[in-house]
Amino acid sequence: DPARSGLKKIHREMEEWFPDEDRKQQVRRFVEQNEADGRELIVASCWFIGDHESTEMWEKYAPGTEGVVIQSLARDLARSLIMSHHRFWIGRVGYIDPMCHSGMNEHEGSQARLRAFLKRREFSYENELRVATMNWVAPGCLNPDESSRTESQRAGLVYSPDRKGIFVKANLPILIRGLRTAPGAAAEHCMEVEVLSKSGGIVVPVGRSELL
Repeated sequence: DPARSGLKKIHREMEEWFPDEDRKQQVRRFVEQNEADGRELIVASCWFIGDHESTEMWEKYAPGTEGVVIQSLARDLARSLIMSHHRFWIGRVGYIDPMCHSGMNEHEGSQARLRAFLKRREFSYENELRVATMNWVAPGCLNPDESSRTESQRAGLVYSPDRKGIFVKANLPILIRGLRTAPGAAAEHCMEVEVLSKSGGIVVPVGRSELL
């Protein structure tokens, strides 16, 4: 909110540059349009940071007894994506009170990629690492319907306003350091996950949840 107020002040001064009301109206909508465009253009992959499992995270994101978590390291996550999608940002999420957060100036406040790494304090239990990028289909992306990539997709970045996200190829042997099945999962489920991972060339430890 402080950064938004600062931007609004700058834009009110910019209105005086233009004699016609239409352009003044455009300037008045800069902040709202920037925020709307940022929500549409930025996509993210979110990861929990922790040495131990979180009951809240299991319950929120993988309820039931058939969930599986991937264990990795931040550097391995980045390395696994570089091979197919090199335009991304990675870092910890900051948990703030948006009403009074003063750690962002007006320039930073206008950058959607920086706003994508801020969340309200009530989500701090997620202890999140986030990978963010633009909602463009890069040459290393996949089509969700498994169709072949078009010439334009293979040649460069393609944006579709109707696309809800992108499917990015990852080098799984680099990404995955371990797998763990959900609390309460049957031993057979753990064995199935191990067989499936090995069939994909991913030879890593597969264990059951440390939570009862």
